Amino acid sequence: MKHSEISRAFEDAFGRLHGPALQRDLALTQFGSRTAHEAVEAGEDPQKVWLAVCDAMDLSEDWWYPHRRESATRRA
Repeated sequence: MKHSEISRAFEDAFGRLHGPALQRDLALTQFGSRTAHEAVEAGEDPQKVWLAVCDAMDLSEDWWYPHRRESATRRA
């Protein structure tokens, strides 16, 4: 996952309104309670950050690698 893909993953998984808010507000314990946005900006691997989000939000394995999914199947 690239830096540019994590924002798209949030929008695809949580919607255009909730996705960006969640990216800015959800504290991830795996990254010292930083948000996903803060963790990626601090140089953390976006894929590892996304997997922490999936764990925190109890997303199914189908969402673990959203950059590999076809755009037609992105909406849950």
